[in-house]
Amino acid sequence: MQKKTLDNIKKYLSYTIISILVGAGIFVFGTFKPNFWIVEKIEKRYEIAYEEKLVAFEEDYLKKLQNIGFTEPAFVYNDKQTFIKTMYKCIDYANFSLEKEKRVPSSILVAMAMVESANGTSRFANEGNNLFGIRTWDDNVPQMKPRGIPNAKFGVKKFPSKCSSVVEVIRILNNHPAYEEFRKARNAEKDYRIMLDGISAWSTNEKYSAIIYQTIVDNKLP
Repeated sequence: MQKKTLDNIKKYLSYTIISILVGAGIFVFGTFKPNFWIVEKIEKRYEIAYEEKLVAFEEDYLKKLQNIGFTEPAFVYNDKQTFIKTMYKCIDYANFSLEKEKRVPSSILVAMAMVESANGTSRFANEGNNLFGIRTWDDNVPQMKPRGIPNAKFGVKKFPSKCSSVVEVIRILNNHPAYEEFRKARNAEKDYRIMLDGISAWSTNEKYSAIIYQTIVDNKLP
């Protein structure tokens, strides 16, 4: 009887040790050699959840403005100067129901729109009302594919109006983890150049922050 009990204990310990070793192997392999299909799937789920949250934000925002009779300004322009002027009107509209600490400096938004949309002349600006090249990975969201990449996994999001894309870029800069350093610099009332370092993730161009800063300077954006 005692021998049988000892055998059972040994067998239990053996199974336990094997289970621990297998679990450890799976953990190590998953950490250092991840399944890229799973990683991609998780990233896509994150993007879709982010899109859903964003849509809810936009709907709530527009309802607030409509309830007080404040309507979106017409986005009419025919050259760089009128584009800049119209951008400021749109930013004032977007800022109306935002707390002061959540507002993005107007000059940064104008410069980004100028660079990303070539002063409102790009295909994405004209056909999709997207002034910032904002992307989506959700197939259910209206979008445009980049020319030459018809099978791209992402699309450039289409908006009902150009001001809608301004509302969204403000929302992204205020919430997306990639722009946390921008928010910290803004909250600390740092110099523009320090804030601009925090938006470098917007573009794959490593000189993006410097380009936006130079656009602000060259056009004397307030």
